[in-house]
Amino acid sequence: MKTKIIILVVCSLIIATAFSTQAQVSVKSPSANLKVEFRRCITNSDLAFIDILITNTSKQDTKIQCWGWIEIYDDEGNVYNNKDTSDHYKQKIYISDNSNSRPEANETITIPAGIAYRARIILLDGFDKFATEVKLLRITFNWDVFNTKTYGNWLTDSIELRNLPIVRE
Repeated sequence: MKTKIIILVVCSLIIATAFSTQAQVSVKSPSANLKVEFRRCITNSDLAFIDILITNTSKQDTKIQCWGWIEIYDDEGNVYNNKDTSDHYKQKIYISDNSNSRPEANETITIPAGIAYRARIILLDGFDKFATEVKLLRITFNWDVFNTKTYGNWLTDSIELRNLPIVRE
């Protein structure tokens, strides 16, 4: 009986160590007033969905124009992006907002003050079936920093998320 307990404890410690050495999700937001959270990364065949939650903690609304500048790096060494695609109908990565059931390559997102907002990044095809983690998701965008900028004077910045675990369906 003591041998079984010892084996069970050792196995539990090995499993706990394996999970504790797994990289933690990290997030870089361009502003303390934009709280960014990773929700999930789900793949089905070569299609992938990455959901993030962006909360505008300021007292001013803000707009983000994504213009399709999305880069995804997986743990198999693959890079998925649409920075070099001039025809947005041929792009394979889209961002979908809460009000639009059809994703767009060049989505403009309005985030009201004090509100959480779900954004879904969709990679239509070609996602590696052996990938287990998104090492880096970078969304580069133009934005009017809490309605302080006029069109043409928007800032370019990015949101970065690292070490996103992938769930396969």
